[in-house]
Amino acid sequence: MPAEKTPTGTSTEVLAVAVALSRQMLEAAKSGDWDRLAALEHERSRQLGAGLSSSLTLTPAAAAEVKALLANCLRLNDEIAALTGAHMSRLSELLAEMTQTPPGSDPPPRPPG
Repeated sequence: MPAEKTPTGTSTEVLAVAVALSRQMLEAAKSGDWDRLAALEHERSRQLGAGLSSSLTLTPAAAAEVKALLANCLRLNDEIAALTGAHMSRLSELLAEMTQTPPGSDPPPRPPG
């Protein structure tokens, strides 16, 4: 039985696009282009949904290809998550530095009453 067609191709074709988008997301994360990363993630989610919903009736060969594509996508996603996690940690540090009151700049005490 051939791979079921989705509106944009077979499940393996659609998942191959998701892997390509994952690679682009990784490059965006490496370059700190977080807006592009978010836009690509939205499209990748759509592709993954289409690819997975159409992969329920695959031949064993096509199922093996889908499995390999998903494994590749997950590996890339782990790299993206590590980069975004490091970025979020750095943002948290910067925010903490910005909200700390410098020594000697405490507001004057309020008078009693």
